[in-house]
Amino acid sequence: MLNISKGFPRPGVSCSNPYAVDVVSAKRGDLKYGITHTEDLLELLVTEGVVTQAKRIVVLTFGTREERNSAVLDTVLARGERACRKFFHPCLMQAEPKLYKQIKAYLGCANESIGDPRRQLIGYLLERDKEGLARKRQERHAQKTTCSSSPRGAPPAPYAQVTGRWEPKERLQTCDIYDIIAAGGEPSTVEEMLNHVDVNAVNSLQESLLHVAAEHGRLALLGLLLRRGARPDPRDQEGRTPLHRAANRGHGEVVRALVKAGARLYAVDARGGTPSTWLRQTRRRTRVVPEPL
Repeated sequence: MLNISKGFPRPGVSCSNPYAVDVVSAKRGDLKYGITHTEDLLELLVTEGVVTQAKRIVVLTFGTREERNSAVLDTVLARGERACRKFFHPCLMQAEPKLYKQIKAYLGCANESIGDPRRQLIGYLLERDKEGLARKRQERHAQKTTCSSSPRGAPPAPYAQVTGRWEPKERLQTCDIYDIIAAGGEPSTVEEMLNHVDVNAVNSLQESLLHVAAEHGRLALLGLLLRRGARPDPRDQEGRTPLHRAANRGHGEVVRALVKAGARLYAVDARGGTPSTWLRQTRRRTRVVPEPL
């Protein structure tokens, strides 16, 4: 049950109305353990544009419910105030109505002392409550009806298969290809996306697509990237190559594929580590000795 008094003023005590991001941060523990319908919440967040389909796929691969909830909260906080407001309403309200009511009960205590109108989260929630969600429910029902009316095993034409699920192609085009690779997306889908993405592109951490495939042990996707011209030895901001990542995770088959493609087994990262060293450490941790390279 949500502890209303923890981290916030008690009802009747003068306080300033917090931003939505403040509430998510302060109540992170209660939300992490209190959300029980994570998949329903994620679907609502995707509908509201707070979370991408690719991120939803990745979050659902996490082992425990608490880990999935924590990843959801990290994503929402990273998107800022608007995303946090949508997280509470309409998403949390529909997925976890009891938890939502407890959050709103706390916010009611802050409504009497508001110095900054931009901080009126309670006002935002009350306004959204009055508007209702009939239109969104109708749209969701229509979408489910369309999917269920298709022949078994053959989804509607604009859908593509990713990790055993069918996802709208138009959404996949805007998804982060890094997340698709990390989640083990279908090679045909990734290959189609590579027609619009530089195979040697890097993100803000200087990670290449090959880094992600190697770290997550995606052998088939790694082979696809190499065939499409991915360089075998790009370095991230810590000087690590894809071979460093694969060796650290103990992905023996990926290590062999990278070495065969020309990756250097003794490349040194910023801390002086080499894939060879990491392989030995992984063997000691797991007691699994991969085949000779």
